[in-house]
Amino acid sequence: MIEVDGIELRTATQWEKKHRHVKKGQLDKGVERAWRSPNGNTTAMFYREDQTRPWAKKDVEAVNRKRRAEAKAKRDAAECERIERAAREEQSRDDLLDCWGVHTLDEGTLQAGRRDHTAYQWCDLGFVPIAEARWRLTRYGGNSAWYYCRPWDVRYDPDRAKELLETGPGEYDRLPDGRPYDGHPWWQA
Repeated sequence: MIEVDGIELRTATQWEKKHRHVKKGQLDKGVERAWRSPNGNTTAMFYREDQTRPWAKKDVEAVNRKRRAEAKAKRDAAECERIERAAREEQSRDDLLDCWGVHTLDEGTLQAGRRDHTAYQWCDLGFVPIAEARWRLTRYGGNSAWYYCRPWDVRYDPDRAKELLETGPGEYDRLPDGRPYDGHPWWQA
């Protein structure tokens, strides 16, 4: 929008946002202005309000139809994404249960089992890391470090996990040589 002699002038696009059309006979009779922009010289035609007309009822209805169609498409896309996400989560759940070798598991253990854990945490949940488990070292300030294992590298074996918890050191205990246990896999299934 620009102002010339106290009269507001707007481009055709700006008038459209105000729900007005530039009259057909007035399209070439606007005020042309040019200015420098970061992309080079820019030119535009500006029109007075008397060179425009309000939208007809059919124009308003067309815009409303377009808005409703866009809103419906957005809702449909969100619903499709929600359904696809639920299907992916269900498939991931089934794949994880197959990997663990169980077909039924309480939801709390299943939710906890979707995150990475240390060896002790896995045993506490009833899982035992496999021999080929890939361990990720994570450091927490100072000289504190823990080894984490992914859910795909454990198997559900509550008896063996209980045995390991009873016989093995906990995360805060000391190893036989006196060093503190840092979560490194000192035993595996």
